Formats: sequence, C-alpha cells, structure tokens
Amino acid sequence: MATRRLILTTTPAFWAASRAQAQTATFPDRTIRIVVAFPPGGPSDIIARSLARSMADTFRRPVVVENRPGGAGGTVGAEYVARSAPDGYTVILSGITHTIAPSVYPRISYDPVADFTPISMLGWSPLIVVVHPSVPVTTLQELIALARRQPGRLSYASTGIGTSVHLFNEQFKQAAGIDVLHVPYRGSGPAMIAIAAGEVQMMVEAIPAALPLVQGGQLRALAVTSAQRLPEMPNLPTVAESGLPGFEAGIWWGLFGPARIPPDILHSLNQAVQAALRDPEVRASFDRHGLQPTGNTPEEFARIVRDDVARFRRLAQEVGIRVEN
Repeated sequence: MATRRLILTTTPAFWAASRAQAQTATFPDRTIRIVVAFPPGGPSDIIARSLARSMADTFRRPVVVENRPGGAGGTVGAEYVARSAPDGYTVILSGITHTIAPSVYPRISYDPVADFTPISMLGWSPLIVVVHPSVPVTTLQELIALARRQPGRLSYASTGIGTSVHLFNEQFKQAAGIDVLHVPYRGSGPAMIAIAAGEVQMMVEAIPAALPLVQGGQLRALAVTSAQRLPEMPNLPTVAESGLPGFEAGIWWGLFGPARIPPDILHSLNQAVQAALRDPEVRASFDRHGLQPTGNTPEEFARIVRDDVARFRRLAQEVGIRVEN
C-alpha cells in the first residue's frame, strides 16, 4: 500500500516533467512572434524585421513581427508579453526604455526584471552632442563654459518626458554642472526639426537621428558619448576626453521573453540571436542605422538590465522625472 501511495503522488510530477521535455525537444514547432511595442517603421521595428528573417532561417519556422503600439514608453506591449505563456513563442524586442519605464511611469503593472527573461542584447548605439550652428562654440568645453556663464539661457530638445533621450540629457547636465532648459517634443522627428530650426540650442541624441543633419550642415557635432572615438568619425572627440572623465552613455536594444522560460528553449533562442548577429544582411541593416551588434548571454544581459534599472531609478529621482500614465 505504501508503494502504491508513492506512485500516485509522483505520477503528476513525472508527466509534467515529460511534457516539458517534449516541448523543449521540439522547439520551435510553430510560429514565433516578436512583439514590437511601437508602430511600424521605427528603429525597433526595423531591427525586429531583420532579426525575424534570420531567425526564421535558423529555426526553419515562421518568425513574425507583431506591432503593439500604445504609447507610455512601450509599456503596453511589454505588459502583454509579461502575461504571455513562457514557452518561447512570444518575445519582445525592446530598447533601453525597458529599464527606464518603472522609474518614470509609476502605474505600470509589471516588473522589468522579475517578469521577464532576458534572451540577448542585440545592438548598442552611442549618442552625439550637437548644437545649432548659431551657438558660438566649436568644442564641448566651450559649450559647457557658455552654459555656466549663462545658466538657464540655453535649451535642449528631448524626444519626450521620460524618454531615454530626456534622461541622457539630464545625465549630461549633471556631469557638466550646467543649467539648461528642457523642451520636450513628441518623438525624435519633431525634436530634430526644432533644433535644426534653432528653436533650441543643443541636444544629446542618438547618432542615427542626428548624423544626417550634421552631415548636411544644419547641426554642429561636438562629441560622442562612447568610451572611444568612433571609426566612422575619428576626428570627433568623446565626452570623456572633452572634460568629463568617465562619462559614457548609449542606447541598446534587446530581446526578452516572459519570466520562467525553460533553459533549453532559452538556449535555443539565444543561439538563434547570435547566428542572426553574424548574418551579413542583419549586420548591414545595423550599420545603416548606426547600431553596433552586441550579442551576449542571457546572464550577461540580465546584469545589464538590473544595473540600468537601478541607475535610471536614481537619476529619475534626482531630477524629478515622473509621467502620470
């Protein structure tokens, strides 16, 4: 009788384990969806579609992009994925805003760390400090000196309150010890139009958005926020070597799934991403958008996510950034 009771109590666990093993052994056996929490045509959407094509070749299964825009810094799409089944068939391509959202949107219903499985970082892009040509400076040191002589007289554009560009501009202000007025716009396009027209004087912006205006003479570039100078702009100094040692900032994109994805499925997804980042077509797409491929392990990506959540929480509290969503 004791033996019979043992069999009855262990049988459900046995079958659950068997089903899990069967799922991981056959993954994927149907379509994988990459959710993008923004409209088609933006950087996240472009990266996702390039990634989906390569992952479909690896898995020999369809990989589709599903746009789920809804404002609030991509939190609508993130909430949808957080509540999805952790089977590897629903993932989200998200940017660094994933780690910013909990600090600036107090009403979001998910935790960016506990409710997600980091799969891999995809790419990273430094930022560039630009000014309107009417600003009488040619170096970052001169800009900082001008702003210190005229506190509150200069203004900078952001892509909206609580966005990564907003926080990085505030980070630059803190490091430089300057007082510059924040003027938020609804996205990168309007912000770039405003600074090109001279409505604002300066901005710390993603390179893909600002570089065409720099090349066209509408803006003047002063420095990049990477640790080293960029090969494509060897004469442009870094912020760190322009008087702010240790300053480094950039925007990343990565792939996440819901929490508790089985290890075997997580490994398969990560390996497919690494293969995609070696794909010449994917790399060419990244190059066109100023993005440096930066694949890593789930554990490495998880550390970056945790560190950024803590960093942006401190910064948002210090400068008082809060969006009532």
